[in-house]
Amino acid sequence: MKKAAQFLTDKQHLKKQLYQCCKCGYCRDTISDELGFYHVCPIYDILRMEHYCGRGRATIALGLSEGIIGYSKPLIDLVYTDLGCGSCKEICPEIEAVDIPAITRAMREEIVRRGLEPTKIKELNLDVKEKHNIFGEETLRSKWAEDLNLSRRGEVVYFAGCSASYTYPKTAKATVKILSEAEVDVAYLGEDEWCCGAPALWTGDTRLFKEIIKHNLSAIEASGAKRVVVSCAVCYNSLKTHYSSVIGRLPFKVLHVSEVIADLIHSGNISLQPIKKRFTYHDPCHLGRDEKIYEQPREIIKKIPQAEFCEMQRNRKSSACCGEGVVVSIVFPNLTRKISANRINAAKETKADAVVTCCPGCVTTLTKAAAWLKSREDTEIEVYELPILVAEAMGLKL
Repeated sequence: MKKAAQFLTDKQHLKKQLYQCCKCGYCRDTISDELGFYHVCPIYDILRMEHYCGRGRATIALGLSEGIIGYSKPLIDLVYTDLGCGSCKEICPEIEAVDIPAITRAMREEIVRRGLEPTKIKELNLDVKEKHNIFGEETLRSKWAEDLNLSRRGEVVYFAGCSASYTYPKTAKATVKILSEAEVDVAYLGEDEWCCGAPALWTGDTRLFKEIIKHNLSAIEASGAKRVVVSCAVCYNSLKTHYSSVIGRLPFKVLHVSEVIADLIHSGNISLQPIKKRFTYHDPCHLGRDEKIYEQPREIIKKIPQAEFCEMQRNRKSSACCGEGVVVSIVFPNLTRKISANRINAAKETKADAVVTCCPGCVTTLTKAAAWLKSREDTEIEVYELPILVAEAMGLKL
């Protein structure tokens, strides 16, 4: 017998879940009006092998924990295909749902401790550790804010995240300008803001994740923040849920920008101009299933005069992942493209002109998929990040 893996030694509640899994198959490809699910696992949808769905991953984790199997390159690759989307956990009928995303993170922690993680994962974490961003960028993180004259201190702090800072600066500018237009004074940490740590968390580098938490918490507390506004779904989930799971109760409140904008519209502090388009909405996994924010983004879109709104078949708790999976797109880009193409096709089925989402990772994968499908089918659909759409409806220049 192989030596038992130690990844659940200090996580006995997760090991207990592995024994509770009844192998019912709900997490594989359930189609049920009653349950509100129309397929479950996007990876299984593409690869169609048992070990890619929730119950298959649970079986593998149990085998590792009992020393029946050991780590190999194919198994390590399999562990890093998990999107962490939580759809399997959402549909699990057990009283204490089998938490496959948490079990996967535990396996990845041991893989990293053993130094067995894929090369691209090592490179990603090195960039986060040394450059404090996921892209390995040398340029200033705060470049997008140079002309906004934002204070470093204030009761409301905007946490931009890596993608808004480097890839989608218009999202960061839109968020700040929307809040400023509503007379909300916004502060910004500038270069004191580091990556939220989600890549380290989801790749299994727990030590790096804790270093990032310590730095970012110190920077936020020094700013005097009482509320931290976040536009990225993954950053929001990290700061609100995973930071507190490590350090306990946070000394400030974490809000997603959709929560803030919805309140500002409701209070009359924001007015929207007409946009005559048909929109659908894609729920980011870490904003929807993880944090249960489903309605605010939809309410905002519906408040835009002359805008039509339509739902994809898979929405809210059963929404399909875009395929980004925090780290999956880095290691398996072709797999991500197939999953995101499925999601764009689902959006097109609604006859929407545009799909709106609240996550830069989703924006990236869906935009690439839309361009790829356009080159093959000559049909087009726009992809909006919510703050960009709101800024357009407010007539703001970015």
